[in-house]
Amino acid sequence: MAKIFEQTKDKKQSPQIQFLIEQYRGLIKETKAKGIQIIFVNSTPNIYTTKRRKIIFDNLPTDSKINMEDPYNLPEFYQYQYFYDTHHLNSKGAELYSQKLTQLFTKLHIHK
Repeated sequence: MAKIFEQTKDKKQSPQIQFLIEQYRGLIKETKAKGIQIIFVNSTPNIYTTKRRKIIFDNLPTDSKINMEDPYNLPEFYQYQYFYDTHHLNSKGAELYSQKLTQLFTKLHIHK
């Protein structure tokens, strides 16, 4: 976890990112101990928070996340016809999103 902080304008590392990662990891551990599996979903692109969310998301366990923001695996979510505006899906996009999310959920090995 050498450099998992997003830098501030004055090049200082932001401790909020580390705090959030620790909180999410703690929540995952706590819920797994109770037989509950939390799945975090990194959603469609948002230019305002992408970098911060990616840093946090990359530091979560693989079996606790679904990445819906990857342009290489999900190029359809980067096509203009599926968006209402710059970061909200329209009805066709929402339908496609729901179908793809369902497929990815079924691929996960949910612990019982």
